[in-house]
Amino acid sequence: ARKEQLAPLDDADLIAELGVNEGGFTELSEVGIKALAKIESGEPLVTGKLEQNAFPKLNELAPVHKGELVIIGAQTSLGKTAFAVKLSTGLISMGAKGIYLPYEGSYESLLYRTISQECKIPLDQVRANKIPEDKMPDVRNWIASIHDTHVGLSDNVGNVTSIFSRVRERKATKKALDFVIIDHMHLMELEKSGIREGFIDVTKKLIRIAKNEDVLIIVLTQFRKLTGDEKNEKPHGELIRESATICQDAHQVWLLHDPEFRKPTTESDPFDHNGSPIRSGTEPDPAEIIVEKNREGKVGSIEARFIRSYGLWTEIKQ
Repeated sequence: ARKEQLAPLDDADLIAELGVNEGGFTELSEVGIKALAKIESGEPLVTGKLEQNAFPKLNELAPVHKGELVIIGAQTSLGKTAFAVKLSTGLISMGAKGIYLPYEGSYESLLYRTISQECKIPLDQVRANKIPEDKMPDVRNWIASIHDTHVGLSDNVGNVTSIFSRVRERKATKKALDFVIIDHMHLMELEKSGIREGFIDVTKKLIRIAKNEDVLIIVLTQFRKLTGDEKNEKPHGELIRESATICQDAHQVWLLHDPEFRKPTTESDPFDHNGSPIRSGTEPDPAEIIVEKNREGKVGSIEARFIRSYGLWTEIKQ
């Protein structure tokens, strides 16, 4: 009976594969002795931190670690994928290994987005294969630079169990993952009936995989349908679909906000040097990367800019 309480029958296989200890305990004194040894030797007490250089201020405010679940939420079409692509390249450039799971598009589409961001070429030109000749050396150099990054893409992943299988496959090939990006959560196949029960199941399994497989899991998710006032206000975690389930369990929750997103534009609007429209002759209001929840550190916001022509999120340098 106790086993059934710890591991419901429909989840037993996954728990068994994850190697959950069903009854073992570790004495606190043993943990204390090991911690003291680390302190006296000068070893880092917290391990598994992943550096990323795509968003330096965010890296300082809310660093990410293996074993964590990070939720990134925003309105529909506000550049969640663009943000995640930039974040992944920042992790990759610092030596991390990962997989990107684009539930919303193909891996070719992700590659085109990344070329646009990294080589500063408007995305519509990349998609139409009208890359300026003077930009071709940048494209060739970037393609050459990713040969040894060990980052996988998959556009055929349905549910959490299949994600777990891919994490284990990489570990078996001696290319253990540092991070997994899921784009995005609400297109995943639920393994339990009912929307609420299904997402409770998903988030708890993702946390279990992150902890037991020592991997950072980053999940993109949409806001629910917003009212007129909500569309123009600074967002908060309760706007995320099924927020009570998703945000409660996550280690960190980041929200993307661009006050220019819903403002109307006209053909006569000039553009600034970043490709953002200047409405009514004024500089655009800055976008924000909002850290709403951070179990292990600070919360706050960072001024940013979303350059739509490149599909690129960047921090504003001060």
